[in-house]
Amino acid sequence: MTTERPGTLIEAAEFLVDRSEQLAEAARDVFELSNIDDLTSLRNRASMRRYGVEVCGQLESSFVVFSGDLNGFKKINDSFTHLAGDVVLKKIGQVLVEIVERVGGIAFHPSGDEFVIIAEANLAKQLSVNLSESMKSIAVSFGEHSLYSSACFGYSYTDEEADFDEVLKRADLAMQRAKEKGPGTVVEWTHEMRELEYKDARFRCPSCRTLIKVSVPVDRLEGALIKSCPHCDANILADL
Repeated sequence: MTTERPGTLIEAAEFLVDRSEQLAEAARDVFELSNIDDLTSLRNRASMRRYGVEVCGQLESSFVVFSGDLNGFKKINDSFTHLAGDVVLKKIGQVLVEIVERVGGIAFHPSGDEFVIIAEANLAKQLSVNLSESMKSIAVSFGEHSLYSSACFGYSYTDEEADFDEVLKRADLAMQRAKEKGPGTVVEWTHEMRELEYKDARFRCPSCRTLIKVSVPVDRLEGALIKSCPHCDANILADL
């Protein structure tokens, strides 16, 4: 009969606990590398797509997708370098984390100055209110400078007719309408927005004289669109 030395089983148990903790930490590291955006600490594009496809496939539940875009971000990058832009993006990420922790949902940073939130449908109105209040004006410090940015959001609900790409496209269309209305605006997608057309436009900013080419939504009633110059934020009447 073999007799265990005192402490052997305890040491083995402690070893297994240590290994479990190491494996759990390694799993967290792998998750962060594949799912987390380094700059903002939000979920990245790959994670957004996986989760978006998953929730759009849940016919028994309804979700809402918010798509947001910053205003005047290019001007900050051009005037104060991309380091300043990174500071702004980090701040936006922090604000979105606070909102989803308070209300619910998951925030994503797919790329550039784009942000997405996916949440249960019953949280849409509360998220809209929080985004509208928080995104009208966001101030950050960069060296001796105080920088100001804002964002607009559009949102759309999941349904049986649309996959994730379509729902996100709807939210993008609503976001474009929101940007026409001003900073902090949040707009819900409606079926009438199916008719929103895009057209390539070239126009010169009357303030900084920059020639701008951009794909813009066309207002059929007026045949023109008020847009902000990405370089100097001046309002432009673009004849289309």
